[in-house]
Amino acid sequence: ALTPGATYTLELSVTGQGATGRAVTELRVLRAPWGGQFSASPLENGIRSDTLMLRSPLVLSMSGWWTDAEQLPLAYTFAWRRRSPVDLAPQAEESGACSTTTAGLPWTPISEPQASSVYALSDLQAGNYSLRAVAQSAYGMQSCSTARVSVAPANSSVDDIRARSVIEGGLAAIVGRAAGKALPSELVSDIG
Repeated sequence: ALTPGATYTLELSVTGQGATGRAVTELRVLRAPWGGQFSASPLENGIRSDTLMLRSPLVLSMSGWWTDAEQLPLAYTFAWRRRSPVDLAPQAEESGACSTTTAGLPWTPISEPQASSVYALSDLQAGNYSLRAVAQSAYGMQSCSTARVSVAPANSSVDDIRARSVIEGGLAAIVGRAAGKALPSELVSDIG
């Protein structure tokens, strides 16, 4: 396999009927954008009490992404989905191409590709979400990053929000460790 970002020299020589021909070219392997991070803020207390939606927009930001000069400009897209057990932790991947699903679960696009690395999202209802941002080069090379956010119902207190976060974090850890294993019988009886 060729290494992303590396340059290779290819040489072809042909000899026949007393003549020789030779061609040399360099091939540079494209690489996905690198070095940046994805953030979503504010993460708490941005709830409008009458609609269960964010009072102020949730600002999604991709900062510090780089690519090779010939691959400029970068474009950014954002997506969301309800959080599931496969969304155990935020992650970044420089894969060259980002899938429209992760573990078979689809991402819902929030934006078309845009030059701005910032997007203000104002229509999330109460719930737990995974958010995804993609930095894409002019040649289609992509890097994906994810973040998690919880939007609490309007009648929740800060203590309710923190308690719900701790409980969901614990459940995600249990599901992560128990993946592919049977649950202990005492846990199953406690659930039922």
